[in-house]
Amino acid sequence: MKRFVIVINMCLIVSSMLFAGPFGLEFGWTYDEVVSACGEPMFEVEADPGVSGMLYEPESMPKRHQSFDSYILFVDHEYGLVKIVASEDFSYVSGYGYELVDEFDKLERQLSSVYGEGRRYDFLYPDSIWDRPSDFMMSLYFGDRSLATYWVFEDDVAPNGDELACIAINVVVTSSDSATIDLTYEHPNFYVIQERSDAEDVSAL
Repeated sequence: MKRFVIVINMCLIVSSMLFAGPFGLEFGWTYDEVVSACGEPMFEVEADPGVSGMLYEPESMPKRHQSFDSYILFVDHEYGLVKIVASEDFSYVSGYGYELVDEFDKLERQLSSVYGEGRRYDFLYPDSIWDRPSDFMMSLYFGDRSLATYWVFEDDVAPNGDELACIAINVVVTSSDSATIDLTYEHPNFYVIQERSDAEDVSAL
């Protein structure tokens, strides 16, 4: 009987892994459950001072995407895993940013095949001096250009049935020739945590 119970438990664990969310993780997982899926070590990252909870950088993920170099997981002590950020780093990017845009477009297509079409923000602000094609990277660096796509889900349910508030891919330029593409998944409870933190701040005034 005991062996039967162990087998059932193992089947449940495997089943949860097979049907897990982004990168093989499940929102709501506790820190221990995330460690069981990702393995150790889990490096602690300085948390956003405006939001309670902790940020962790795992060395591996249950399901990896070949584009991404690193991952950050936001795990709250009450709500568990509520936010996932995957990052892809670029160095020696040309001023035109062709390789950056090509990768952004590829990720957008892949996400759209799962979650439907997102809303893309790809424009140069009026009167920017960085208006030549070769100024693409500089316009991003100085904040004169936007390149991001957002998926915001009605009733916090994605088309594939996942409970999600928002997905975003955006480009962060760190110098004239280097940048990062960040892919972010946010569970509805992430905003509950933000509201909780805001209330704590107000109570301190």
